[in-house]
Amino acid sequence: QEEAETVPSLLEEGIPCAQCGRTDVPLMPSGLCEKCAKATGEIAPEEDEEGGNRE
Repeated sequence: QEEAETVPSLLEEGIPCAQCGRTDVPLMPSGLCEKCAKATGEIAPEEDEEGGNRE
């Protein structure tokens, strides 16, 4: 029995990132891929290289 369609996974095939539109990357619950989510501050970046003055 397949439950692949009833439970959406983080890697939702064919759904583009709301920010960059890529479909080959895992999306966060916010609808953004991890890279864009970090860039917009949706999730805490592991390392702050760009714009790292956010407290």
